Amino acid sequence: MLGTDGKQKMSKSLGNIVGVTAEPEVIRKQVLSMVTDTKRVYKSQPGHPKSCNVDSLYKVFFPDDWEHYWELCRKAEMGCLEKKQILAERIVETFAPFREARAELSDEAVKGILARGSERAREVAGGTVTEARQAIGLLPPL
Repeated sequence: MLGTDGKQKMSKSLGNIVGVTAEPEVIRKQVLSMVTDTKRVYKSQPGHPKSCNVDSLYKVFFPDDWEHYWELCRKAEMGCLEKKQILAERIVETFAPFREARAELSDEAVKGILARGSERAREVAGGTVTEARQAIGLLPPL
């Protein structure tokens, strides 16, 4: 998927992402800065959603109704700016629960979750390693 610049793959290091857990104003700024349909000069012209980066995000984020927005674009019933504004608001609304949950996590809570996951992984891996060693004859059967 292309980044907000419409040229390179979306990448945090390139600064061309839509950070779904970012603050709403940041998300809006990122989406509104996106490159749109370069073939569509005027709002009254039909758009080309297959080559529009904004329309690609609609398809990824909202698989149930992206076709509606593509059709509005093709029929010149919605301009690029309006389409970006709607996309930004929908991303803000859709990912609000994730942003809220993330904001509530403290460093200590994250460390605790990671420690429990690490312990569980050691338990599972330990049994697997023992079975593998027995299977190849490095350990006597239990």
